[in-house]
Amino acid sequence: MSVVLLLILVPHMISGDGPLATRVIACVVVSLMYAAPIAIVTGLLRGTWRMVGAWLFLPLVLVPATVMLAFWLGSGWLASEARTVVVELVASAEKQGFANTLNAAPAMRMAHAGAPGAVIALVILLPFFISDVFWILIDFDFLLSLVRFLLSVVFIALLGALPSLAVSGTVLGVAFVKRLRHRYRASAGS
Repeated sequence: MSVVLLLILVPHMISGDGPLATRVIACVVVSLMYAAPIAIVTGLLRGTWRMVGAWLFLPLVLVPATVMLAFWLGSGWLASEARTVVVELVASAEKQGFANTLNAAPAMRMAHAGAPGAVIALVILLPFFISDVFWILIDFDFLLSLVRFLLSVVFIALLGALPSLAVSGTVLGVAFVKRLRHRYRASAGS
């Protein structure tokens, strides 16, 4: 990845302004920023594969599945918490007299379409909220409902992740010990 990035940047590096050493260092730093995360993930996956074999895929499948199941089961609670946040947002805007936020509030129903609808609503409504966001965030009732919503999201994510992580960790630990014993016996026998 970094080699491809350097090949793309080299023609621009030669014809650019400034000292050549600075341009080379900049290219190396940029290529490392792109290549390092890929190399770290690849190394971790390869090392884990070497230690536990195909059992590596158990947590890669089980943890996201249980987290999604937990969010699906807790969607009613999360939706009620999100509605409380929206109600508190509108109440805060009314209390402080923010016309832009009050005018944009009916469009927040678009967020009921799910995550894509919420993102689209946020992007469209952000210019209306940006001028009022500081004053709305220091409103205690809104801040309390927002913190409750964020804590409920974290709670549900942990409720889904921790049991599957415990099961996966146990299975991976057993697989690692079995593989280690097998390798030890194979090396002692030869």
